Amino acid sequence: MSALFHAGVQDSLLMMSVQDSVLAPGGPVPAEGPAGLTEVTVLFTLALALSLVIERILEILKAFYDLLDSRLDWHRDWTSRAKRLRDFLERRLRLSQHVSVERLKPILDQFSDRLLNGQGTYPGTLPVISGDLVRAAWLRVGAKVAGVLIGIGLAYLCRVDLMSIWQNPEADQVMFDPRQAWLSGVAIGLGSGVVHKLITTLERKRDEHAAKRS
Repeated sequence: MSALFHAGVQDSLLMMSVQDSVLAPGGPVPAEGPAGLTEVTVLFTLALALSLVIERILEILKAFYDLLDSRLDWHRDWTSRAKRLRDFLERRLRLSQHVSVERLKPILDQFSDRLLNGQGTYPGTLPVISGDLVRAAWLRVGAKVAGVLIGIGLAYLCRVDLMSIWQNPEADQVMFDPRQAWLSGVAIGLGSGVVHKLITTLERKRDEHAAKRS
């Protein structure tokens, strides 16, 4: 909660800097120059901080779920799911018994990567399914979905819109478009690695435009 509070404080400071203006006879003029660069930097920092906060929240939720799983014996449900998946795959394999090994190989590789989280090609051994593997696969999917939903909510709450920088990399003032802010929320929800790559790409694009102007 303290991390969320600090993130909210950072967002308040960001919005104050965005709204800061220089009074002129024709009305308020947005601040330009180094202050604009600071706004973009603060936005990048805020997005990265929010992604780290979501990762910690998901770890806490995962630990809480593991506690409930051990206390309420939910392993029986995962075992029954594994049995249903086993029966489904057995029926599929019976239908494909006349298919060549070369055509079955991509399917088995995909099964190994998604369920078993394996790497490399299928070695030719018989896949083994357990309740723990099914549980881990579902938790990975659930964590991604939960992270994306939380990320979208925080993007609108903290007014984070990285796509506006992509569309107008030369702008020094941070803008917020609620119609596309959910894209930034998806990136934030997918984790700090995705956000870091996105920030690196945006910074490179800004540098390229700055080089062209000079």
